[in-house]
Amino acid sequence: MGLKEYAVRRGLQTIATFFILITVGFFLFRVMPGDPTAILLLNPRIPPETRQLLRQQLGLDKPLWLQYFYYIKNFFLGEFGYSFHTGKPVVEMIFGYRLINTLILVGTSVVLAIAIGIALGALAALRRGTKVDVALLTFS
Repeated sequence: MGLKEYAVRRGLQTIATFFILITVGFFLFRVMPGDPTAILLLNPRIPPETRQLLRQQLGLDKPLWLQYFYYIKNFFLGEFGYSFHTGKPVVEMIFGYRLINTLILVGTSVVLAIAIGIALGALAALRRGTKVDVALLTFS
């Protein structure tokens, strides 16, 4: 098998895996007991009409296959709706200050992991065949 075939096969596997993960994410919330709006509307003074209106706004009154279609469509369009907590668009929250904090944490972790990995790899190479080498190999 050539490099081109390998790249195509790996690309198709990646797309399939991504699609499966998106599908599992959708159905995971649908098989949980209760209505997704139930937690939002725990207040017993909220009338049933308001509950029904929220279900319509969220598209929960539509058939499951149509909900799934809209979920996939909105996912690929980057339309993740609005936060129930803040009322702001979710995309704005993801790419706002939260992304910066995440990148700082991930960047620091990667730099530390590389530095520690190189140091321990060099130590294992210097102590080849000793208990230190075996211990590092075992725990890595």
